[in-house]
Amino acid sequence: MADDAAREAVRQKLEQIRSLYAARLGEKLSELDAALEQSRRSGDGRDLKLALRLAHNVAGTASVVGLRRVGLAALEFEKLLDSMVENAGPAPDAALAAAARSLHEAAAAELGLQQHP
Repeated sequence: MADDAAREAVRQKLEQIRSLYAARLGEKLSELDAALEQSRRSGDGRDLKLALRLAHNVAGTASVVGLRRVGLAALEFEKLLDSMVENAGPAPDAALAAAARSLHEAAAAELGLQQHP
């Protein structure tokens, strides 16, 4: 019985963490979108590195709290951004748009968040 109670306590705590994360995920995705847009406009590598860090954080945290689709989509986005940073060159706008759309669709599917326009 103690094991059942401990498991239930852990499950409830994870659900609480997931709920808190879900409440902030929309904000994080908006920050990621803004960093990408700013990078596109300015060509500044700092904004691109910020977008990479945000995608990395979303990928890691989503995976930990059990949002598998969000985690996988963010990981793919992170890989694309990482290649842009490493190669000091832009990815095609279509590739960035597809990665952003995939991440927003995953968030919408798993959490009911509004999809990317």
